[in-house]
Amino acid sequence: MLLLAELFLAMSIYVQIPVLRSLFSDTGISSGWETYGLLSFAVGLYLLGGFIEPFFQKYKRNRVCQFSIFMIIVILAGAYFMPEIFFSGIMIGVVALLLGVFYGLAQIVLLSTLIIDTTDSFQRTEANYVISWVLRLALAIGPLAGIAVAVLFAREVLSQSLQLVVSAVLALLAYLFISGVHFPFKAPDEKHVHWSTDRYLLLRGYPLFFTLLLAAIAGGVMVGHFTTASDYAFLLIGLFVALVAERMIFFNGDLKSEAIAGYILLGMACLIQLTRHGEGFSSVVAFLVGNGFGLLTSRYLLFFIKLSRHCERATAQSTYFLAYESGLAVGLAIPYVIGDIQAEAIVALVLVAVGLLLYNFVVHNWYLNNKNR
Repeated sequence: MLLLAELFLAMSIYVQIPVLRSLFSDTGISSGWETYGLLSFAVGLYLLGGFIEPFFQKYKRNRVCQFSIFMIIVILAGAYFMPEIFFSGIMIGVVALLLGVFYGLAQIVLLSTLIIDTTDSFQRTEANYVISWVLRLALAIGPLAGIAVAVLFAREVLSQSLQLVVSAVLALLAYLFISGVHFPFKAPDEKHVHWSTDRYLLLRGYPLFFTLLLAAIAGGVMVGHFTTASDYAFLLIGLFVALVAERMIFFNGDLKSEAIAGYILLGMACLIQLTRHGEGFSSVVAFLVGNGFGLLTSRYLLFFIKLSRHCERATAQSTYFLAYESGLAVGLAIPYVIGDIQAEAIVALVLVAVGLLLYNFVVHNWYLNNKNR
């Protein structure tokens, strides 16, 4: 049930990716406002993380998640009924910021707390691993769902109003699936705090956070170019191949090899985007992005978990999510700033190259010296 809740919650946001350009062009909004909205969303992801522990002292954990999803639905409904207000000037940033705030809070609670509360202690790493793969797969499934609905209604792309309805329905499904799960009672901590990094940021994991952020930005830049069902289908295939490869090839392999392979595959996608054009090459790029991004980000999750101490698993998971999700949002904003596909591919390639060098020569050795599991 929680896996389905995660899938629908992530899809409610990712379904909007392929229609962002048409959505803003239909409303007459310039690319500057598009960038502003995506960056506001990325900032919003971080704003309530420090208050999770105080929230848990007052409210049930699942209620915090449900309330956050409910607020996402309210925001989407407001945009549907009052588009002239919600899609005007500075309000774009405010709406995107609020979406980021409540989406970030819902995901942090779901990924780092609810999934752990409902899993036996010896299966928690596997649970974190599986639900994070659901998040990755939603990056392709969400846009595919949006495109499928557009085809169903005989449209080239989703209209503004239909896109908001689809997002709200997906968020509602996530809410309902969480409502159907029984969560064990957890007594609140007797120590009252007003703000805490617990379940929010693993500060000593900053080298992993920074290099994952670079990779996620590069991935966001590349995904930002995908507009067709074929692109997202090959992205999904690439992600599935990465999942299979991780279980069959890298399962007992060297920790470093999987991350390096991810960087190389993602870099290859950037190079092909830079030097080759055409529908066939677009599919190859999408496949390589899915394959490389899947391998790389999955390995980083396990790095974060193994870096954490006994009671820091939830904090490690949420730190991973914040780097991953905010990086994607920033990466999606970059094409609106640059506006040239080759220049954007160069930016992504530079980010991948810097991340690879930092990981290979600095971060991996640091991780081996500091891991706790």
